[in-house]
Amino acid sequence: MNVNPGELNKRIKIIKIETEKDNDRFTSKKTENVVRNTWAKITRVKVSEVMRAETEINLTRCRFLVRYSPKPIDHTMFILYAGVYYQIEYVNNYGDSNEYIEIMATAGEK
Repeated sequence: MNVNPGELNKRIKIIKIETEKDNDRFTSKKTENVVRNTWAKITRVKVSEVMRAETEINLTRCRFLVRYSPKPIDHTMFILYAGVYYQIEYVNNYGDSNEYIEIMATAGEK
């Protein structure tokens, strides 16, 4: 588990999207709250093409490695990197050492 801190050279935002509903239970407002601004090492893991409603979609899965923080990160959050939102799928305390967090996420719609 050797991690070179100099490889954490990409700036990302971890975002929680809050929705407000009106009296009829329809979404009336979405608010983006930044949970963390941090540096990350990014590795593209897999790119796949999928057919969805007769439209071809490219899905990019990335592995983000960031420094550990006690602020919780979960699968309901998103990562914003280079103008693209990535849906968090998996969060792991890398090496169970409380030094780094590994996040697997897929590019897509927020």
